[in-house]
Amino acid sequence: MNKKKNQTSIDLDAIMTEVLNLFTPEEQQEVIDILSNNGLEKIYQQMEEAFYHYQHPDYSLEATPIAAYLQRLWDMQTCKDYPFDEFKKDCTTVPAAELEKDLRNFILHLFIHYQGPLENAKEEDRPFKLWYIYWAMEHYRMESSLNIILEIMRQSPTFLASYCHLVQDEATIAIIYQLGQNQLPLLLSFMNEDGIAPFGKEDICSAVAQIAITNPERRLEIINWFCQLLNSYYDQFERGEDNNIAIIDYITNTLMNIRAIETLPILEKIYKRFKIPNTLTRKGIREIKKEMPHAELKGLEVDSMEELMNLLNEFFAFNENNEFDDNEFDEEYDDEFDDDEYDNSFYIGEQTPKKLNIKISLINSDPEIYRIVEVPSDIRLESFADVINTAMGWEGYHMHLFQKGKTIYTTEESDDDFLFDPVKTVNSYSLSLGEILTRKGSHIEYEYDFGDSWMHRITLESQQAYKKDETQGIFLIDGANACPPEDCGGIYGYQEMLEALKQPHSKAAKEYREWLGKNFNAHKFNAKKVERELRDFPIRIF
Repeated sequence: MNKKKNQTSIDLDAIMTEVLNLFTPEEQQEVIDILSNNGLEKIYQQMEEAFYHYQHPDYSLEATPIAAYLQRLWDMQTCKDYPFDEFKKDCTTVPAAELEKDLRNFILHLFIHYQGPLENAKEEDRPFKLWYIYWAMEHYRMESSLNIILEIMRQSPTFLASYCHLVQDEATIAIIYQLGQNQLPLLLSFMNEDGIAPFGKEDICSAVAQIAITNPERRLEIINWFCQLLNSYYDQFERGEDNNIAIIDYITNTLMNIRAIETLPILEKIYKRFKIPNTLTRKGIREIKKEMPHAELKGLEVDSMEELMNLLNEFFAFNENNEFDDNEFDEEYDDEFDDDEYDNSFYIGEQTPKKLNIKISLINSDPEIYRIVEVPSDIRLESFADVINTAMGWEGYHMHLFQKGKTIYTTEESDDDFLFDPVKTVNSYSLSLGEILTRKGSHIEYEYDFGDSWMHRITLESQQAYKKDETQGIFLIDGANACPPEDCGGIYGYQEMLEALKQPHSKAAKEYREWLGKNFNAHKFNAKKVERELRDFPIRIF
């Protein structure tokens, strides 16, 4: 099964394929051998030699001894050594100005010693040292700390690999978004620096785009920021300076996420004048111009450290309550699984259900094709796939999966050939919809038919307790527009079909009508038919 990539993440498979194609077969095998033998650190070092030339200052000249109340954070090997709530409490004992100074100094020590005494820390726990600090900077609105955050982004790939995720570092993007909203010129200046790793620049693009998503009144200001950036890069490329040429693809994808059609003239100028890698967009400028006005608006899953740390606390509390240890968790999420492990019943009987109102929206449909259904929260995620197909009107004979962030939820076995795919795979029978969608506005994506790739956004509209003796089952609340026909080429194939049907006497329209039948109406939703079919799903017995 082909795993679906996170839409806001770098397509590592494509990047590695493109990179490997630069080598001879013998050299390709050597690269694969390096990766297979945990040689990523060597790769990062080679990346540094290739493009990283930042001459950082001598941080030891500025650093002072770590504040006593932060020593526990410095010594932390795992999050259990220093629970986040205790860190929050310790921060309240320090005046804000002193706290900001001490946090900055702590980061300087990370720069100085990241290859020293911290080597014993578990690799996956290292980022939490920065996450704690990010939270404090956000909570106390330390906007002047943006400078030290940008200094983190100037560090080497090996440092970023140790303390930040190299693929969409949600925490770093969130803190840049929170602290940088009123400092766009500083962020623009950083984007024009040479000799630093590209990952930080990508994070800044995502953070700036988030401003347009959450503050529509600032959209034109953000578009202007991106236009300035693109014009600056164009001038650099004209001078033969191509250090930033690879990031154009990422910027383009980010601009798609905010439908920044105002940037199309400068993008077209760049794409026609220079050879731009398209490992992320996988599109040329013609397709970009066609799709950008109708692209899905995509913001960050989490845009604040407060929310991120709350999710982290929920995760730890869940594991503790269910007595999971680290090895058990790794095995559950990383190993291949067997469907027989899980009860295939429609609901998870041990959970106390809530009544959820769920909106199912077909991404990029215009006008929007959606359904709103009521379901008990303890419905198994895999069972809910059947509800989606029935409510939308899909026949259900194609494969499907759910995705949230970098986690895939499916009943299909994972494909080990995808060596560079950063996602995790979880059995969709093993958990309920209510465990995934916990708060109003939270959402997950559902893909139906991996060929046509019909993408749906599943959003929690509301949740409430059931009243005494209230029927707990599956009900249709609302909906609009017809489901597209199966196997018509995905959302863009369907849009072309609808355009053709606007010319009823054309050859294309007549061919479509023969296929669809004369009664097909794209704007008609047969609610009674769906209501009748949803009755076939079991009522929850309690």
